[in-house]
Amino acid sequence: MPPQPPNLLDRYTYFANFNKSLLDHLDILLEHLDQKGVRVLLLKGMDFLTRGSGPLGTRPSNDIDLLIREKDLPVIDAIADQLGYQPMRNGNPSYLSRDQSIALDLSTSIWYLDSIVPLWERAQMRPFRNRTAWVLGPEDSLVFLCAYTVIYRGYFLPPFIQDLRDLLREKDLNWNFVFEEAARHSLKPALYHALTYGLSIQPLNIPEAMIEKLRPRSRPEKFQTFLFKRLVTEKRIRGLGHFLLFVTRNRRGRWQELRKSFFPEETFIEYRYGRLTKNKRLRERLLRPVHMLIQAILLTGRILLRLFKIG
Repeated sequence: MPPQPPNLLDRYTYFANFNKSLLDHLDILLEHLDQKGVRVLLLKGMDFLTRGSGPLGTRPSNDIDLLIREKDLPVIDAIADQLGYQPMRNGNPSYLSRDQSIALDLSTSIWYLDSIVPLWERAQMRPFRNRTAWVLGPEDSLVFLCAYTVIYRGYFLPPFIQDLRDLLREKDLNWNFVFEEAARHSLKPALYHALTYGLSIQPLNIPEAMIEKLRPRSRPEKFQTFLFKRLVTEKRIRGLGHFLLFVTRNRRGRWQELRKSFFPEETFIEYRYGRLTKNKRLRERLLRPVHMLIQAILLTGRILLRLFKIG
């Protein structure tokens, strides 16, 4: 996304135009996917923009985020190529539109889930222009919003409160299921931090009983809550999400995360660095652990500065 105008009215106009362009691109993409019988789930900004709960210019968005089935990736890749999207170097399948204004970001998994099949079983259809779009169920969307913001992104952006407020308008939101999902996937501290942050900004329709149920009680939950309170604020710490993804996993998951980070699979190498010759691929594999170690040391310094509030 290009730099945003400083003037409030200009910013509103800019976001309204940009969001309309995002939705236009999404509409065309969904049309081609429908023709091939491929279903996708709208994530993050696309989920909230297609709700139509407010003027387009009030909710900033950056790109088109979709959750897809891995088996559909070749078809989606062919459609993206047909529509003029060019592959981007990233850790997952990503594309840039022909005019380089719109990014398309695809995910085949969500880090805290062993499988995305249950998400599809609970997914809901939503009218979108002259077609329908598939989105997460409201409970799944709430859990994902809070977990993604706190753990994966690692800081709060202004749209978070707006998105949270929109989700809490859902009728018959099943709070018991939200709690069960949070507990099942060790996300209680993340939801507690996200929801209490929201309540500190403005009154929200969150049951007091839910906050009490999420309140940290075990030592690991209290430790995570302490970290979130100190580190996950409106002020970004570059790279914090990598640290939080590591510390919020169980012991087995932490070792798997380390292995994936230092010695990633071939698919990640290709998405991250593009198609390389055998020698260049070997070079990247040899240099990556060194690079990751240096980044880990720098991140540790940034985290300690925030924890002890230095500077």
